[in-house]
Amino acid sequence: MNQVKIIAIAAVVLMTAYIGYYFLTQGLGEKPTDELSGIILDPPPDFYIIDQRADDVRLAFSTALDELLRLQRRSPERDKIGIRYVSKDGGEAHLLLDSKAQNLELVERKAAGTAVKSVWVGGLERRLAYFRQSGNLEPPGLSSVQRQNLYH
Repeated sequence: MNQVKIIAIAAVVLMTAYIGYYFLTQGLGEKPTDELSGIILDPPPDFYIIDQRADDVRLAFSTALDELLRLQRRSPERDKIGIRYVSKDGGEAHLLLDSKAQNLELVERKAAGTAVKSVWVGGLERRLAYFRQSGNLEPPGLSSVQRQNLYH
C-alpha cells in the first residue's frame, strides 16, 4: 500500500512539473511589440495624389471634394486624381476620384488601425452637385455607397 501511495505522489509531482514547464516555455517565445496593428494604405499607383495634413480627416472631406474638382479642371488629361490626408492623431484617408469610371472612393484608416473603404459608383457630377446642396453623396435614383471593412 505504501508503494502505491509513493507512486501516486510521484506521478502527481511529475505531472505538475511537466504542466509548469509547458506553460513557462510557451511564454518564452517572441515578445509582443508596441506597434499598432493595421493595414498600410497606399493609393493605386495610376492615381495622381496630393498629400495634405488635416486636424480631422472627416471635416476635410467636403473641402477635399472641391479640391479634387479644381485639380481636375486644371489638368483635364488626368482622369484619376486623389488627395491623401494624414491627421495629427495618426489617422489617414485617401479620397480618389476616377472621372472615366465615374467613381469616388474614400479609404479611411483610424489611428487604432481599423480601415473602411467607401465607394460611390456612377453619376459623379450629379453626386457632387447634390453633395453641395445637401452634404450627402446619394441623390435619389443613384446607387447607395458600398462600404467594406479592410483587414490585415
